Amino acid sequence: MSNMVLANGDPYVWAVPTGSDQWKWIVLKRVVAGSYISSPDEPFAVDQFEQIAEAGARYAALDHAALPMLLSTVDGKMLVVSLRPGMKRRATVP
Repeated sequence: MSNMVLANGDPYVWAVPTGSDQWKWIVLKRVVAGSYISSPDEPFAVDQFEQIAEAGARYAALDHAALPMLLSTVDGKMLVVSLRPGMKRRATVP
């Protein structure tokens, strides 16, 4: 939540719950211009698509253990957020 405080109300910053006990939340920030290269040690990857059909196909192809999420943005883009390959979802013990 500290990232949300630092965003100071920026409308292009979202906190999204993941459904994971290991990574409870991810914070997404839209890059308005230019590009962004994510760190290889970040557990989640974000793919952007122009069409819902493309995003839906990517979402459907992901394993449920990758915690996939399909999100739409205010400008009509579609995002698929999921665990990167090789990241393991830890089992929880009650």
